[in-house]
Amino acid sequence: MYSPRRRTRSISLEMLAGIVLLLVVLAFLLGFLLGGRSMKHRIEAGEDSVVRTVRETVAEAAPEGPEKPSAEIAKTETTKAETTKAETTEAAESTKAAERTKAAESTKAAERTKAAETTKAAETAASSGTRASSSTDTVEPRALPQEGRAAAEAAAPEAEQAAEAAAPEAEQAAEAAAPSGQAVLSAAPGTAETAAAETAAAAETATVMETAAATETAAASAETTAASAAAAENAETAAPASLARPEEGPDPVSYTVESTVLKASPLIGVAAGQVLSPSEINVSKPEDYTQILAIKEGDYVYNRINGKSWRPNPDIALEDLRYIKVLHYNYDGNIQVGEMIVNKDIQQDMTEIFEELFRQKYQVSSMHLIDDYWQGTASSSGSYSIDRNNTSVFRYSGRNSSGKLSNHALGLAIDFNPQQNPYVTFPDGTPHWSHENASAYVDRSAGLPHMIDHNDLAYRLFTAHGFTWGGDQDSPKDYQLFEKAR
Repeated sequence: MYSPRRRTRSISLEMLAGIVLLLVVLAFLLGFLLGGRSMKHRIEAGEDSVVRTVRETVAEAAPEGPEKPSAEIAKTETTKAETTKAETTEAAESTKAAERTKAAESTKAAERTKAAETTKAAETAASSGTRASSSTDTVEPRALPQEGRAAAEAAAPEAEQAAEAAAPEAEQAAEAAAPSGQAVLSAAPGTAETAAAETAAAAETATVMETAAATETAAASAETTAASAAAAENAETAAPASLARPEEGPDPVSYTVESTVLKASPLIGVAAGQVLSPSEINVSKPEDYTQILAIKEGDYVYNRINGKSWRPNPDIALEDLRYIKVLHYNYDGNIQVGEMIVNKDIQQDMTEIFEELFRQKYQVSSMHLIDDYWQGTASSSGSYSIDRNNTSVFRYSGRNSSGKLSNHALGLAIDFNPQQNPYVTFPDGTPHWSHENASAYVDRSAGLPHMIDHNDLAYRLFTAHGFTWGGDQDSPKDYQLFEKAR
């Protein structure tokens, strides 16, 4: 049965429950609002702390005093740039000064070299009096001491004139160098100043140094020539000839046609007559230093011999010849470079013989091509070479009046230490010889050094390789000759 009281009570409970729920929601919202405000306070407090820390750090790092304005900063940077520029300029000036010093030293070295060349020229002029030109097989007479002195005195004014002539050229070169140096300056700082300094230094010192060197050299050369001539006149006939160094042959690098190297060695590029120290080579292995070249038209050997010891002919072609360099001991006991041209048929014989001579320290006076003593003909050049005690092999002389051809013309004969082993004839039963420097060696019983006999090492080596000795001939006696028939 429906009861109004029960319904009223039910409604009151529902309202109460709604109020409670509402209160709960309000409480929750209030708590949320209060919590968010606290969080905001905490964040703001943290930010303030960070800001304070940053400010304190900046304050500690910053220098004391007021902050510089931008103008002062720009001025400071400009000052720094100017200081850097000044330092760079000072370094460049130091470099230029060093280059000028180096240029001056180079100029002085060049002048010393030129003075040495002038000295050599004056000495050559002084000694020219000691050589009388001759196209025959006779021995040239020695020049008197006063002739050498006169030649030296004559050379002095020529040297002075050359020095005076060189001075204006040097000055013109210095003037010409100045503008060109300015043009290059921007690309290479210091180059123009260096060039100008070198040229100016050369212009200032050339005249004085050349004149002084030439004058002193001429006087010294005259005294040396006089002393040498006097010593030569007083020397014993048996003493070996004082060897004049032959004229230098062409420089190998001057020729573009390369030689055909059949056996290379460290002697390639080393001039004949060059003295070597035992420390430079392995003296126990001379074969390592033997050099063999085939000769072909246009190479440096060809340019030395063409028109002299060799010319186009029907008897011996270039391809039949070999250029050989070997080591030998000279009369002073020093190791020296020797050279010869031989027929290709005996190239092995010759290299083996000279290698063994070197091992045994057998002495050979000198070994140069006959072309270094050239006097116009093969005969006169051979005589001139013998006068200087030069050992040589090849010289093409053509056929004689009877149609015979010398083995020298074929590269099959060698004149070996010719002063001590002369060519002697007996037309009237008494000995005759052509070279006065060999007088003491005509008597083979004298037993003087370097005389060949049957016990001599050279005799034993050459004959073992099939050569015959001219000393075994009845007449003439050609003691210097070893030859091999083809």
